[in-house]
Amino acid sequence: MDAIDSILMDKNIKLIAYFIEDMPPPVDSFYLELRPRPNAGGSADTSGKYPDNSIIQITAAASLDYKFINWTDENDVVIS
Repeated sequence: MDAIDSILMDKNIKLIAYFIEDMPPPVDSFYLELRPRPNAGGSADTSGKYPDNSIIQITAAASLDYKFINWTDENDVVIS
């Protein structure tokens, strides 16, 4: 299942994207997709494929007249 979310940044934040194996065989890398909500609110970078157990820094930049509120997962659960 893909996780699509929006973020707006106003401070430095490091988050860990946690995944569980969905289907055998074991996965050695995972895809992360970051999206802004609303689209006009800003941009979110660092989407891509990452090695298993890696810790990555994700970045969101607010558009003019917007501010970052939080990061949420695909179920709209606030994670930071």
